[in-house]
Amino acid sequence: MPDSRKKRLLPPQNTLERSRRHEDQPRKPCGQIAAFFDLDRTIVRANTGSFYILDLYADGQLSLLSLMKLGWVFLRYRLTGVENIDAFTKAGAALSGVRSSDIKTRYARLLESKIRPLISDAAVEAIRGHWRLGHVVVMLTAQSSFIAEPIGHLLGIDHVLCTRFEEVDGVLTGRLVGPACYGRGKVHWAHEFAAEHGIDVRSSYFYTDSHSDLPMLYEVKEKRAVNPDPKLRREATRRGWPVLRFED
Repeated sequence: MPDSRKKRLLPPQNTLERSRRHEDQPRKPCGQIAAFFDLDRTIVRANTGSFYILDLYADGQLSLLSLMKLGWVFLRYRLTGVENIDAFTKAGAALSGVRSSDIKTRYARLLESKIRPLISDAAVEAIRGHWRLGHVVVMLTAQSSFIAEPIGHLLGIDHVLCTRFEEVDGVLTGRLVGPACYGRGKVHWAHEFAAEHGIDVRSSYFYTDSHSDLPMLYEVKEKRAVNPDPKLRREATRRGWPVLRFED
C-alpha cells in the first residue's frame, strides 16, 4: 500500500453523502462511475508547477525576467477564465531541447521536499471514499505528466489524465501531444478515457477549485467545488453545487 494512504487523515467529511439534487434529471448509470480529481489546490494545496519554475530560478537556470514573464502568463490564466493556451505553448517552448530525464529527476526531489507535505488529508479521504464505493478514480489536471504521474503513483491513482509534451529520443520538442488538458481539453481527455474504460461521464463526479474547469463540471452529475476561486464559488452558489474545503 502506498505510504500516502497511511497519512494522518482528518475525520471523515462525508463528502460523498453531501450530494444534492441539481439540474440533472435522475438517470441510471450506463457504465462505471468515475471520480475525477483536479490536482492543484484540490489534491495538493498549491500550484505544483510553480515549484519547478522557482527551483530553476534558484539554480540560476532561469532569469528573473523569464520568471516574471512566466509568472504573469500563469497568473493571467488563473484569473481570466479564458482558455489561455498561450501558457502551455510558452511552457512547451521553454522545455524544448530539455531531456525528460532531467525534468523527472528535479520533480522527484521536489515531490519529496515541497509537494508531498502539501497533499490534503481531506482529498485523500475523499479518494479513499470513492474506492470504497467501487468508483474509478481519475486525476484530471492541466499539469504535465512529469509531476502528475508521480503524484498519482504516490496516491495509488492508476489513471492520470494530464498535459503531455512530445519527446524524441528522450528530448522534448516543445510541442504538445494533443490538446492541453485544460478547459475544454479536460472534456476531450475525459470522454476519450471514458470511451476506452466504459465510464458514464454524465453520472460521475468532478472535484476542482477552478472556474477554468466549468466545461468539465457541466459534463458530470456530481459537481464538487473544492477551495473554489471567486468565480467558481459564485457559480456553485448560484446552481446549488456542494462547496468543500480540502485544507489539512
